Amino acid sequence: MNMLIFGHRCTIVSQADGVELDVVITRDKALVVNHDPVDSTAAELPYPRLREVLELDLPESYWFDIESKNSPPDLLAGVVREYIGRRRMIVRSFDHAFLRAFHALEPEIPLAALIEYDADDWPAVARAAKAQIISPLYTTITAERIAQAHAAGLEVSAWTPNTEAEWIRLAVIGVDTIITDRPAAACQALR
Repeated sequence: MNMLIFGHRCTIVSQADGVELDVVITRDKALVVNHDPVDSTAAELPYPRLREVLELDLPESYWFDIESKNSPPDLLAGVVREYIGRRRMIVRSFDHAFLRAFHALEPEIPLAALIEYDADDWPAVARAAKAQIISPLYTTITAERIAQAHAAGLEVSAWTPNTEAEWIRLAVIGVDTIITDRPAAACQALR
């Protein structure tokens, strides 16, 4: 199984394969790692800038899964472009128009289309967003939907299961990636 386990909210755990980073734009147009939108400058905030996190001394195989909350595609593409070839990255968003615009700027970066609703045609959702990964809320994931996604060449990235029973169920039915608030426990349960 090719299971990637990403920690939510910038939790970096040595056993995890990567980290999922929520990124927002500040009033002075800096990208910072934070879950909620801000109305401050980067200097006024205690949060790291995206560039600072991408500069961390981590293995080359480590994934940075960047979720754009409200950043403009061109601003995020500019930062990501600096790290192409040095960092493994995925960009995800609930805003599928953002994903299409980002794809036009950086077509080689894998994209994940986040969805929280119960949709049956994941391939159509991903195609419309220009994404190679469908990222549904874990409670909407079924073996049939995973099979349909895999048949269409998509990966499935579940967000945010936080119990051992949920991680095991998802692994058994073939999910490719798990984003969890408990990455150390997930790694222990699944490896």
